[in-house]
Amino acid sequence: MCLVEPGTTKVIPDNEEGELCLLGGSIMSGYYKNEQATADVMRLHKDGRVWLHTGDIVTFDEGRNIIFKSRYKRMVKVNGYNVYPTIIENTMEKCPAISEACAVAVPWKTDKKIKLYVTLADPKADEETAKDEIMTYAKANLNHWSCPFAVAVLKEMPRTKMNKKDYKVLESSDE
Repeated sequence: MCLVEPGTTKVIPDNEEGELCLLGGSIMSGYYKNEQATADVMRLHKDGRVWLHTGDIVTFDEGRNIIFKSRYKRMVKVNGYNVYPTIIENTMEKCPAISEACAVAVPWKTDKKIKLYVTLADPKADEETAKDEIMTYAKANLNHWSCPFAVAVLKEMPRTKMNKKDYKVLESSDE
């Protein structure tokens, strides 16, 4: 196992956050009849070996146990900082005003910012009061770059066919 800077083959120290790469005899050799998908995940490193890039952003603890952070595909750069919508969602769903949360990156000037879509724990609650409570909670529990610039209240969270939150629908609604 090793960690690399996301999207590269540059190996980074175990105590940093990076993309998990695996190497071994039981690791796949590629996707069946899909050269592009194989090239996306099987990459040659400076050590001359081909490593599997999992797409998982992780850190290692002192015992080299893997601590999952997010998927690389959902990582967003905000003012040069790595921001993980999944971590924002997990944090914000602890806010008493929120039933469900979905964080998405939206264009802002030449960069991106985070917008938070939520369903309210109490559907009859005053939306403006709930938004104020949510923003106060965000500022107290998230770092500056992960803090949403706006909150949008939804009656119902959009879902994929697999019943997961459909963040892509929400991202495209802000383009």
